[in-house]
Amino acid sequence: MKHYIIIFIAAFGMMFTSCKHDELDFEQEMKNYRPAADFIRNNYDLSLFSAAIERAGMTAELNGPGPFTILAPNNKAFNEMGILSAADLAKMPVEKVKELIQLHVLPQTVRESNLASNTLDVRFKTIGTRELLVTMATNPYSTPENRNSIYFHGCLVDVKDVVVTNGVLQVLQQVIKDQPGTVQDLLSQHEEFSLFVGALKRFGFWDQLKSGGPWTILAPSNAVLKANGLDEQAIAALNPDKYIIARLFGSYIVQKQHYFFSDVRAFKSMTGGSDPLRLNIKDDTYLLEIGSWDVIENGVLKIRYACSIREDRNHQPLNAVSVERKGIVDYNTDNGVVHQLDGLLLKPEQARK
Repeated sequence: MKHYIIIFIAAFGMMFTSCKHDELDFEQEMKNYRPAADFIRNNYDLSLFSAAIERAGMTAELNGPGPFTILAPNNKAFNEMGILSAADLAKMPVEKVKELIQLHVLPQTVRESNLASNTLDVRFKTIGTRELLVTMATNPYSTPENRNSIYFHGCLVDVKDVVVTNGVLQVLQQVIKDQPGTVQDLLSQHEEFSLFVGALKRFGFWDQLKSGGPWTILAPSNAVLKANGLDEQAIAALNPDKYIIARLFGSYIVQKQHYFFSDVRAFKSMTGGSDPLRLNIKDDTYLLEIGSWDVIENGVLKIRYACSIREDRNHQPLNAVSVERKGIVDYNTDNGVVHQLDGLLLKPEQARK
């Protein structure tokens, strides 16, 4: 139940009341008699999203008639992107912030009741130029309020169907990441992947990524490769006659399939199963696995993910790489999605012929 705290201060015979700030811990649907931008501005947990709206100059538009669905990342979601305050947003070009906000607004009302159970990657247009993929996974064994998990472009809805006068808010646990272009473009634009890009070029995996798809790319950072002895010189010195290259570097490329990490959790809810997602590595006999599991920390749901390689289902994984859903993870492009890995799926000695 929403609580109101009113502070009365008597001074010179006058009474003053404090401003009210809305809470997002709803036990039941409540109508908020404010338009979207005003409601967001008065919620502490959405203060960074509010600052982004203001920076983009979109307050009046999002207070307009709508109807809108506002996909509002909470403050923690921005913190995970390295945005800790409004000052960080002020350093970003206004046009980039505007594109970010447009990516989080749909020109129609989309509530839980508007989505069919166990739907995958339904497309919805934003008020900008991009489309979002929406999934709703239904677990029939869960409590009614937790039965449906909704994901917008891979981002889990934390608080559903907050009604405002010009539409509805869906509060997200992550910031949506999407850009025009290809996975090749995205990898090229980020210096932290330069060694991985060099390895893909060295062994003939690179050119295919400029077209076709969809591709799912698991991209180890420069720091990870260097920590395992794979700097530019070491990669150049790798002899294809001594290593199974399809396993050593091809395992980071999933062909003809598009997977957000959250899809793994959604599949488990849809099927009632517990197995990880298992994928064949092209031109190799080994398997790539992506697993997910839920943990509760201090009463808060945390979703964990890990990637690994194994010889087959009867063998233990060679390595298990935990995935932090920060930065370049679930980053969508026109022909696929890129995920940064903070570990190697295989060390060179594990891919020797």
